[in-house]
Amino acid sequence: MSLQEEIDKAIRQIQKESFAMSFGELISMYRNGELVISPTFQRLFRWTLTQKSRFIESLLIGLPIPSIFVSETGEAQWEVVDGLQRLSTVLEFTGDLIDPDTNLPRPPSQLGKTEYLPSLDGATWDTLSKSQQFSLKRSKVNIEVLRRLTDLRSKYDLFMRINSGSPANRQELRNCIMAAVKPEFQEIIDTVADDSIVQSLLQPSEEQAKRLSGQEKICRLVVFGMTEYDGRRELEDYVDEEIKEIALANHHHPEIARKLLDTFRLIDDAVGTDGLKKKEGDRFTGQVGNTAFEIIAVGIFANYDDIVALADTDAFVAGKIEELWSEQIPQTLRRPGQRGTVRIKQTIPFGKRFFRP
Repeated sequence: MSLQEEIDKAIRQIQKESFAMSFGELISMYRNGELVISPTFQRLFRWTLTQKSRFIESLLIGLPIPSIFVSETGEAQWEVVDGLQRLSTVLEFTGDLIDPDTNLPRPPSQLGKTEYLPSLDGATWDTLSKSQQFSLKRSKVNIEVLRRLTDLRSKYDLFMRINSGSPANRQELRNCIMAAVKPEFQEIIDTVADDSIVQSLLQPSEEQAKRLSGQEKICRLVVFGMTEYDGRRELEDYVDEEIKEIALANHHHPEIARKLLDTFRLIDDAVGTDGLKKKEGDRFTGQVGNTAFEIIAVGIFANYDDIVALADTDAFVAGKIEELWSEQIPQTLRRPGQRGTVRIKQTIPFGKRFFRP
Protein backbone atom coordinates (compact mmCIF):
# COMPACT_ATOMS: atom_id res chain seq x y z
CA MET A 1 0.00 0.00 0.00
CA SER A 2 1.40 3.39 -0.99
CA LEU A 3 1.64 6.37 1.36
CA GLN A 4 -1.28 8.09 -0.39
CA GLU A 5 -3.42 4.97 -0.10
CA GLU A 6 -2.60 4.80 3.61
CA ILE A 7 -3.56 8.48 4.00
CA ASP A 8 -6.85 7.95 2.15
CA LYS A 9 -7.69 4.90 4.29
CA ALA A 10 -6.97 6.79 7.53
CA ILE A 11 -9.12 9.72 6.42
CA ARG A 12 -12.02 7.35 5.73
CA GLN A 13 -11.67 5.81 9.20
CA ILE A 14 -11.76 9.18 10.98
CA GLN A 15 -14.86 11.04 9.93
CA LYS A 16 -15.48 14.45 11.45
CA GLU A 17 -17.50 17.55 10.85
CA SER A 18 -16.75 21.08 11.96
CA PHE A 19 -19.00 24.00 12.74
CA ALA A 20 -19.20 26.99 15.06
CA MET A 21 -21.42 26.97 18.12
CA SER A 22 -22.07 29.51 20.84
CA PHE A 23 -21.23 28.79 24.46
CA GLY A 24 -24.91 29.41 25.23
CA GLU A 25 -25.78 26.43 23.01
CA LEU A 26 -23.10 24.27 24.66
CA ILE A 27 -24.37 25.22 28.14
CA SER A 28 -27.90 24.19 27.12
CA MET A 29 -26.66 20.87 25.75
CA TYR A 30 -24.78 20.22 28.98
CA ARG A 31 -27.83 20.99 31.09
CA ASN A 32 -29.93 18.62 28.94
CA GLY A 33 -27.43 15.76 29.17
CA GLU A 34 -26.59 15.99 25.48
CA LEU A 35 -23.01 17.12 26.12
CA VAL A 36 -21.25 14.89 28.63
CA ILE A 37 -17.89 14.94 30.41
CA SER A 38 -16.87 11.60 31.92
CA PRO A 39 -16.27 11.84 35.71
CA THR A 40 -12.70 10.56 35.29
CA PHE A 41 -11.99 13.26 32.70
CA GLN A 42 -13.78 15.95 34.74
CA ARG A 43 -11.41 15.39 37.67
CA LEU A 44 -8.61 16.74 35.48
CA PHE A 45 -10.17 20.22 35.50
CA ARG A 46 -7.37 22.08 37.24
CA TRP A 47 -6.92 25.50 35.69
CA THR A 48 -5.76 28.15 38.11
CA LEU A 49 -7.77 31.26 38.92
CA THR A 50 -5.52 33.25 36.60
CA GLN A 51 -6.09 30.84 33.70
CA LYS A 52 -9.85 30.82 34.24
CA SER A 53 -10.01 34.61 34.45
CA ARG A 54 -7.96 35.05 31.29
CA PHE A 55 -10.20 32.69 29.37
CA ILE A 56 -13.40 34.49 30.41
CA GLU A 57 -11.64 37.74 29.50
CA SER A 58 -10.89 36.32 26.04
CA LEU A 59 -14.56 35.52 25.49
CA LEU A 60 -15.76 38.93 26.66
CA ILE A 61 -13.39 40.86 24.40
CA GLY A 62 -13.79 38.53 21.41
CA LEU A 63 -10.36 36.92 21.14
CA PRO A 64 -10.14 33.72 19.07
CA ILE A 65 -10.00 30.47 21.04
CA PRO A 66 -8.97 26.90 20.09
CA SER A 67 -11.45 24.29 18.90
CA ILE A 68 -13.24 21.87 21.20
CA PHE A 69 -13.30 18.21 20.17
CA VAL A 70 -16.28 15.98 20.93
CA SER A 71 -17.15 12.42 19.98
CA GLU A 72 -20.56 11.05 19.07
CA THR A 73 -21.53 8.33 21.54
CA GLY A 74 -24.37 6.75 19.57
CA GLU A 75 -26.81 7.73 22.32
CA ALA A 76 -27.76 11.19 21.06
CA GLN A 77 -24.88 12.64 23.04
CA TRP A 78 -21.53 14.28 22.50
CA GLU A 79 -18.67 13.31 24.79
CA VAL A 80 -15.93 15.86 25.37
CA VAL A 81 -12.59 14.64 24.03
CA ASP A 82 -10.50 17.81 24.17
CA GLY A 83 -11.32 21.25 25.53
CA LEU A 84 -12.07 20.21 29.10
CA GLN A 85 -10.36 23.21 30.72
CA ARG A 86 -12.08 25.79 28.51
CA LEU A 87 -15.54 24.26 28.61
CA SER A 88 -15.40 23.57 32.36
CA THR A 89 -14.25 27.13 33.04
CA VAL A 90 -17.40 28.52 31.41
CA LEU A 91 -19.70 25.94 33.03
CA GLU A 92 -18.21 26.60 36.46
CA PHE A 93 -18.48 30.36 36.00
CA THR A 94 -22.19 30.11 35.11
CA GLY A 95 -22.84 27.71 38.02
CA ASP A 96 -23.65 24.71 35.83
CA LEU A 97 -20.59 22.49 36.26
CA ILE A 98 -21.40 19.21 38.04
CA ASP A 99 -18.85 17.96 40.56
CA PRO A 100 -17.99 14.33 39.66
CA ASP A 101 -17.70 13.29 43.32
CA THR A 102 -20.88 14.84 44.74
CA ASN A 103 -22.96 14.90 41.53
CA LEU A 104 -24.03 18.41 42.54
CA PRO A 105 -23.27 21.76 40.86
CA ARG A 106 -19.99 23.32 41.94
CA PRO A 107 -20.16 26.78 43.51
CA PRO A 108 -19.89 29.41 40.76
CA SER A 109 -16.34 30.67 40.36
CA GLN A 110 -15.17 34.16 41.20
CA LEU A 111 -12.69 35.74 38.80
CA GLY A 112 -9.48 37.64 39.35
CA LYS A 113 -8.00 40.78 37.79
CA THR A 114 -6.80 40.42 34.19
CA GLU A 115 -4.57 42.45 31.92
CA TYR A 116 -7.27 44.01 29.76
CA LEU A 117 -10.19 43.83 32.22
CA PRO A 118 -8.86 44.60 35.72
CA SER A 119 -12.43 45.18 36.88
CA LEU A 120 -13.06 41.44 36.55
CA ASP A 121 -11.42 41.12 39.97
CA GLY A 122 -14.06 39.53 42.20
CA ALA A 123 -16.59 39.23 39.37
CA THR A 124 -19.11 36.39 39.33
CA TRP A 125 -21.75 35.42 36.80
CA ASP A 126 -24.41 37.24 38.80
CA THR A 127 -22.39 40.48 38.98
CA LEU A 128 -22.12 40.68 35.19
CA SER A 129 -24.72 42.83 33.50
CA LYS A 130 -27.36 41.15 31.32
CA SER A 131 -25.62 42.43 28.20
CA GLN A 132 -22.27 41.05 29.39
CA GLN A 133 -23.84 37.65 30.14
CA PHE A 134 -25.48 37.69 26.73
CA SER A 135 -22.17 38.58 25.07
CA LEU A 136 -20.38 35.69 26.77
CA LYS A 137 -23.10 33.18 25.86
CA ARG A 138 -23.02 34.37 22.23
CA SER A 139 -19.25 33.81 22.02
CA LYS A 140 -18.52 31.22 19.36
CA VAL A 141 -16.11 28.30 19.39
CA ASN A 142 -15.33 25.84 16.61
CA ILE A 143 -16.60 22.34 17.42
CA GLU A 144 -14.90 19.34 15.83
CA VAL A 145 -17.34 16.43 15.95
CA LEU A 146 -15.75 13.01 15.57
CA ARG A 147 -18.34 10.78 13.98
CA ARG A 148 -19.19 7.48 15.62
CA LEU A 149 -15.98 5.57 16.23
CA THR A 150 -17.07 1.93 16.21
CA ASP A 151 -13.51 0.62 16.29
CA LEU A 152 -12.36 0.95 19.90
CA ARG A 153 -8.67 0.81 19.00
CA SER A 154 -9.09 3.79 16.70
CA LYS A 155 -11.03 5.62 19.41
CA TYR A 156 -8.30 4.97 22.01
CA ASP A 157 -5.52 6.07 19.63
CA LEU A 158 -7.41 9.18 18.61
CA PHE A 159 -8.17 10.22 22.18
CA MET A 160 -4.50 9.74 23.13
CA ARG A 161 -3.24 11.82 20.20
CA ILE A 162 -5.69 14.67 20.71
CA ASN A 163 -4.92 14.90 24.44
CA SER A 164 -1.16 14.47 24.19
CA GLY A 165 -0.63 18.13 25.14
CA SER A 166 -3.02 18.13 28.08
CA PRO A 167 -1.91 19.05 31.63
CA ALA A 168 -2.61 15.48 32.77
CA ASN A 169 0.25 13.12 33.54
CA ARG A 170 0.55 9.95 31.51
CA GLN A 171 -1.42 7.73 33.90
CA GLU A 172 -4.19 10.29 34.35
CA LEU A 173 -4.55 10.46 30.60
CA ARG A 174 -4.44 6.67 30.34
CA ASN A 175 -7.23 6.42 32.94
CA CYS A 176 -9.43 8.96 31.17
CA ILE A 177 -9.12 7.34 27.80
CA MET A 178 -9.60 3.84 29.16
CA ALA A 179 -12.68 5.01 31.06
CA ALA A 180 -14.10 6.33 27.80
CA VAL A 181 -13.15 3.33 25.68
CA LYS A 182 -13.27 0.30 28.01
CA PRO A 183 -14.71 1.41 31.38
CA GLU A 184 -14.97 -2.10 32.82
CA PHE A 185 -11.21 -2.60 32.47
CA GLN A 186 -10.44 0.78 33.99
CA GLU A 187 -12.64 -0.22 36.92
CA ILE A 188 -10.42 -3.28 37.44
CA ILE A 189 -7.28 -1.12 37.53
CA ASP A 190 -8.89 1.26 40.04
CA THR A 191 -10.26 -1.54 42.22
CA VAL A 192 -6.92 -3.34 42.46
CA ALA A 193 -4.98 -0.11 43.11
CA ASP A 194 -7.40 0.85 45.90
CA ASP A 195 -7.35 -2.55 47.60
CA SER A 196 -6.16 -2.31 51.22
CA ILE A 197 -3.51 -5.03 50.88
CA VAL A 198 -2.21 -3.51 47.65
CA GLN A 199 -2.04 -0.10 49.32
CA SER A 200 -0.20 -1.51 52.34
CA LEU A 201 2.42 -3.10 50.06
CA LEU A 202 2.90 -0.17 47.68
CA GLN A 203 2.83 2.36 50.55
CA PRO A 204 2.41 5.40 48.26
CA SER A 205 3.26 8.84 49.57
CA GLU A 206 0.63 11.59 49.39
CA GLU A 207 2.33 12.99 46.29
CA GLN A 208 2.52 9.55 44.64
CA ALA A 209 -1.17 9.00 45.34
CA LYS A 210 -1.97 12.30 43.62
CA ARG A 211 0.03 11.20 40.59
CA LEU A 212 -1.86 7.88 40.50
CA SER A 213 1.33 5.89 40.97
CA GLY A 214 -0.73 2.94 42.23
CA GLN A 215 -2.75 2.72 39.02
CA GLU A 216 0.43 3.15 37.01
CA LYS A 217 2.12 0.26 38.83
CA ILE A 218 -0.92 -1.97 38.26
CA CYS A 219 -0.94 -1.10 34.55
CA ARG A 220 2.76 -1.94 34.33
CA LEU A 221 2.24 -5.17 36.25
CA VAL A 222 -0.44 -6.26 33.78
CA VAL A 223 1.58 -5.25 30.73
CA PHE A 224 4.94 -6.70 31.72
CA GLY A 225 3.39 -9.79 33.27
CA MET A 226 1.44 -10.63 30.12
CA THR A 227 3.77 -9.44 27.35
CA GLU A 228 7.44 -9.48 26.44
CA TYR A 229 8.98 -6.00 26.23
CA ASP A 230 10.76 -5.63 22.90
CA GLY A 231 12.90 -2.65 23.91
CA ARG A 232 12.23 -0.90 20.59
CA ARG A 233 9.67 1.55 21.95
CA GLU A 234 9.87 4.09 24.73
CA LEU A 235 8.58 2.65 27.97
CA GLU A 236 5.48 4.84 28.34
CA ASP A 237 4.54 4.33 24.69
CA TYR A 238 4.87 0.58 25.14
CA VAL A 239 2.63 0.58 28.25
CA ASP A 240 0.05 2.75 26.43
CA GLU A 241 -0.08 0.42 23.45
CA GLU A 242 -0.07 -2.88 25.31
CA ILE A 243 -2.58 -1.95 28.03
CA LYS A 244 -4.89 -0.91 25.20
CA GLU A 245 -4.48 -4.26 23.46
CA ILE A 246 -5.02 -6.22 26.68
CA ALA A 247 -8.10 -4.19 27.59
CA LEU A 248 -9.67 -4.43 24.15
CA ALA A 249 -8.74 -8.04 23.41
CA ASN A 250 -11.04 -10.88 24.39
CA HIS A 251 -9.32 -11.43 27.73
CA HIS A 252 -11.07 -12.67 30.83
CA HIS A 253 -10.93 -9.42 32.77
CA PRO A 254 -12.28 -10.82 36.07
CA GLU A 255 -9.56 -13.49 35.93
CA ILE A 256 -6.90 -10.80 35.47
CA ALA A 257 -8.31 -8.90 38.44
CA ARG A 258 -8.26 -12.03 40.62
CA LYS A 259 -4.66 -12.83 39.72
CA LEU A 260 -3.58 -9.26 40.38
CA LEU A 261 -5.13 -9.20 43.85
CA ASP A 262 -3.83 -12.69 44.66
CA THR A 263 -0.31 -11.71 43.61
CA PHE A 264 -0.23 -9.02 46.29
CA ARG A 265 -1.85 -11.33 48.84
CA LEU A 266 0.81 -13.97 48.18
CA ILE A 267 3.53 -11.43 48.93
CA ASP A 268 1.74 -10.09 52.00
CA ASP A 269 1.04 -13.56 53.41
CA ALA A 270 4.62 -14.69 52.82
CA VAL A 271 6.68 -11.74 54.10
CA GLY A 272 4.30 -8.98 55.19
CA THR A 273 3.66 -5.42 54.06
CA ASP A 274 7.34 -4.65 53.40
CA GLY A 275 7.64 -7.40 50.83
CA LEU A 276 8.25 -5.05 47.89
CA LYS A 277 11.07 -3.17 49.57
CA LYS A 278 14.79 -3.82 49.38
CA LYS A 279 16.09 -6.14 52.10
CA GLU A 280 19.40 -5.50 53.81
CA GLY A 281 20.37 -8.14 56.33
CA ASP A 282 17.31 -8.96 58.39
CA ARG A 283 15.44 -5.72 57.63
CA PHE A 284 13.42 -4.37 54.75
CA THR A 285 14.43 -0.75 54.16
CA GLY A 286 13.53 2.35 52.18
CA GLN A 287 10.60 2.78 49.85
CA VAL A 288 9.12 0.48 47.23
CA GLY A 289 11.54 0.76 44.32
CA ASN A 290 11.09 -0.04 40.65
CA THR A 291 13.64 -2.85 40.67
CA ALA A 292 12.01 -4.76 43.53
CA PHE A 293 8.52 -4.25 42.12
CA GLU A 294 9.50 -5.37 38.63
CA ILE A 295 11.30 -8.48 39.81
CA ILE A 296 9.01 -9.62 42.63
CA ALA A 297 5.49 -8.49 41.66
CA VAL A 298 5.87 -9.13 37.93
CA GLY A 299 7.75 -12.38 38.53
CA ILE A 300 5.01 -13.75 40.78
CA PHE A 301 2.15 -12.48 38.58
CA ALA A 302 3.70 -14.01 35.43
CA ASN A 303 4.13 -17.38 37.19
CA TYR A 304 0.93 -17.20 39.21
CA ASP A 305 -0.69 -20.45 38.02
CA ASP A 306 2.41 -22.53 38.68
CA ILE A 307 3.06 -20.92 42.08
CA VAL A 308 -0.45 -21.47 43.46
CA ALA A 309 -0.25 -25.12 42.39
CA LEU A 310 2.60 -25.66 44.88
CA ALA A 311 1.94 -27.40 48.19
CA ASP A 312 3.25 -24.44 50.22
CA THR A 313 3.03 -21.18 48.32
CA ASP A 314 3.97 -19.02 51.32
CA ALA A 315 7.20 -20.93 51.86
CA PHE A 316 8.09 -20.70 48.17
CA VAL A 317 7.46 -16.95 47.91
CA ALA A 318 9.19 -16.16 51.22
CA GLY A 319 12.15 -18.33 50.31
CA LYS A 320 12.57 -16.78 46.87
CA ILE A 321 12.42 -13.23 48.25
CA GLU A 322 15.00 -14.12 50.91
CA GLU A 323 17.19 -15.74 48.26
CA LEU A 324 16.79 -12.75 45.95
CA TRP A 325 18.22 -10.23 48.40
CA SER A 326 20.82 -12.51 49.96
CA GLU A 327 22.71 -13.47 46.84
CA GLN A 328 20.76 -13.85 43.63
CA ILE A 329 20.02 -10.31 42.41
CA PRO A 330 22.70 -9.35 39.85
CA GLN A 331 24.78 -6.30 40.65
CA THR A 332 23.79 -4.75 37.32
CA LEU A 333 20.19 -4.56 38.59
CA ARG A 334 21.22 -2.73 41.74
CA ARG A 335 22.58 0.30 39.92
CA PRO A 336 20.54 3.44 40.66
CA GLY A 337 19.57 5.93 38.00
CA GLN A 338 19.26 3.55 35.05
CA ARG A 339 16.92 4.55 32.24
CA GLY A 340 13.63 2.69 32.42
CA THR A 341 14.10 1.05 29.03
CA VAL A 342 17.51 -0.30 30.08
CA ARG A 343 16.35 -1.47 33.50
CA ILE A 344 13.14 -3.13 32.30
CA LYS A 345 14.98 -5.25 29.73
CA GLN A 346 16.88 -6.79 32.64
CA THR A 347 14.49 -6.85 35.60
CA ILE A 348 11.42 -8.31 33.90
CA PRO A 349 13.07 -11.37 32.25
CA PHE A 350 15.10 -11.98 35.43
CA GLY A 351 11.99 -11.86 37.65
CA LYS A 352 10.03 -14.19 35.40
CA ARG A 353 12.85 -16.73 35.44
CA PHE A 354 13.63 -16.35 39.14
CA PHE A 355 10.07 -16.96 40.37
CA ARG A 356 9.39 -19.87 38.02
CA PRO A 357 8.86 -22.96 40.26
